[in-house]
Amino acid sequence: MKAIDSINSPDREMFITKYFRAEKPVVITQGVAHFKACKDWSPAYLKEKLQGDKVVVHHKADGFYDHTQSVRAETVERMEMPFEQAAEKIENGTDGAWYLQQASIDHQLPKLKDVLEKLPWLRRVKIYTDNLWFGGLAMPTV
Repeated sequence: MKAIDSINSPDREMFITKYFRAEKPVVITQGVAHFKACKDWSPAYLKEKLQGDKVVVHHKADGFYDHTQSVRAETVERMEMPFEQAAEKIENGTDGAWYLQQASIDHQLPKLKDVLEKLPWLRRVKIYTDNLWFGGLAMPTV
C-alpha cells in the first residue's frame, strides 16, 4: 500500500498540478485552521445559530453506526427534529448513536453560509455542495 502525502497548507498551483489534476490523494494539515468556522463552530455555537432549523438525524439504538449500515433503511432510524435537539442527542449519546450526515448547507442550513470560506487552493474550482457532518464519540455500554 502506498503512503499518502501529507502537506501543510499548499499553494494553489502546486496543489492543482501535483494532486488535483493527478487525482492523487493528499492529507492537508492546518489548511483551514485559521478559518472562522474552525474557531467558532462549537456545538454551543451551532445550536444557537441553527435553533429551530429542521435536520434529519440518524439513530442506531445499539450504538454501532457506519456508512454501510446507513444505506440499509431497516438498520438505521431517521428522524426529523430541530437542530438543537439533534445536537443534544448527538452530544449526550443517550439511547445509542446519533449522527447528522451530509446536511446541505445551501439547502438545509443556509444560516451557516455567511461563515464559510473558500479553500484557497480550490478558489476557482466549482464546489457543488457544502455539507455539515455532526457526530459524537459515544461508545455502547456492554
